[in-house]
Amino acid sequence: MNKVFTLMSLTLTLFAVSCSHGYGKKDHHDHKKSHKSKMWKKMDIDKDGAVSKEEFDTFHANKFKKMDANKDGKVTQEEKMAYKKSKCAEKKEKCTNC
Repeated sequence: MNKVFTLMSLTLTLFAVSCSHGYGKKDHHDHKKSHKSKMWKKMDIDKDGAVSKEEFDTFHANKFKKMDANKDGKVTQEEKMAYKKSKCAEKKEKCTNC
């Protein structure tokens, strides 16, 4: 019984921590909303307020090319993580809230 209680307590604590990390904070929410808005603007090449399939595909094809470090036409987990790491470093340099 004691093991069950301890396991349940640990599970609830981990769940609470994972749910609260960054969420519920206005700055975090605004930052994510701002990021999505910037992405939308980048995809909307002709600036008509809508993203066509061609614009969407072009945006993601370019992102794929940036992630494919060795240019073999495939993106590995390592390439994806290296790309994300470089993007995070760029954001931290630009971010005034970090």
